[in-house]
Amino acid sequence: MAGRLSAKQKRSAAQKDSSTEAGEKPADFVALIAKQSLPKTRHTHFDRLVTAAAINNSNTATFLAQVHKNRVPVPLFEKKRVKLSSKTTKDNDYLPATYASFNREDYIIIQAPTKETTIDFWRMVWQQKRFTIKLVKKKEEKGFIMYDVALSAHLDTGVNAAKAAPKTDGLADTGANDDDSKPRNVTIFHVTNWSNGIWPDLDQLGVFIKTLSSKEVQIIKRAADDYIPPVVLQGFAGLNRTCVVWVATILMKQIERRECFDVEYLARHLVRIRPGAFSDPISFFVLFALAFRIASLGGWSTYEDAKERIKEIKASALMAVKGREKQ
Repeated sequence: MAGRLSAKQKRSAAQKDSSTEAGEKPADFVALIAKQSLPKTRHTHFDRLVTAAAINNSNTATFLAQVHKNRVPVPLFEKKRVKLSSKTTKDNDYLPATYASFNREDYIIIQAPTKETTIDFWRMVWQQKRFTIKLVKKKEEKGFIMYDVALSAHLDTGVNAAKAAPKTDGLADTGANDDDSKPRNVTIFHVTNWSNGIWPDLDQLGVFIKTLSSKEVQIIKRAADDYIPPVVLQGFAGLNRTCVVWVATILMKQIERRECFDVEYLARHLVRIRPGAFSDPISFFVLFALAFRIASLGGWSTYEDAKERIKEIKASALMAVKGREKQ
């Protein structure tokens, strides 16, 4: 007669069954994530957020004091927040931006500035050792535009390169007497056809990620000193789409170096840095589908195989999102 299984053996068997059931197919993965995103679970997370301890900690306290500068009600971690340098006592160091580094690769994730916070954005640009003046279109691809930026300390955009504040006569201070006012080069990429909550064209987005990653590698190789300014990733709220680009850019470099890569690990790493990184479910699924596309661009799989996997993820993801909308 067979003996009874111990409690430990039962738990082990249950965990084994769970691990084999989840993630074997993209549809299974989508279903698993959907179960973990039920309203009851979201309410539990919210209850944890609004406890007295959470409200009184430095992260939330700083956020509430500067809530008018944020597009979404998601606090940033103080230890990771980009803090502006102050020239005068009237300057505020708050900026809705996060340092997001991985393996010595530095990035800043920031929300698009509002009319009131535009000057803070340019203070950050100056602080990161960069100037800007105007955009000159250089190359246009399907879905994105690459710009060369003509850089000089003599700004005609109303932005003060030296102090990030206008002179008393209302004109922009050129910063001509600043020791760090030499012309520089910066490349700006602008994704033109990916709106919030929309499934993007992954063929176009994949090419964008590959081009962006290649340009970043070129800049690093040509650097004249050890300091490499962080890549600034800007989106409307600095979440979701922006975070997809962060993960995908790092993945692309790992793929081209023929290193092993783990999409989920990078996504979890970013969530620990930036709360709400993938708060829009569609962006999370786009990330995994995009990983297949850039893997094919890097020669890890065929385009046909990637296309089939993307098709399955998209169908399952859209179905899951539609189901959540009915709740």
